[in-house]
Amino acid sequence: MAAAAAYLNGGAEEMQDRALVVSERQTRASMMEQLVPEITTHALSYLDYLSLCRLSMTNSLMWKSANDDNAWKALYHKAVEKEILNLGFLIFGA
Repeated sequence: MAAAAAYLNGGAEEMQDRALVVSERQTRASMMEQLVPEITTHALSYLDYLSLCRLSMTNSLMWKSANDDNAWKALYHKAVEKEILNLGFLIFGA
């Protein structure tokens, strides 16, 4: 209601500024939505467990991406490889 009053009192410029801010927010969101899922999954593969969980809480698109099986599969493989290397050091003393 205050925005309408500002418009009626010659504040059309303020209304345009607000529309621009909203438009910029929508553009940023749509850019994330336009990414190919494989690229998003690859980018998420560099995150650790905690970061992936935190990212999933930011918005619905990131929740969907962060809960993708492929994102967690990459983390699992990293953890297993690390454990195998640690086990090798323990067994062979290298």
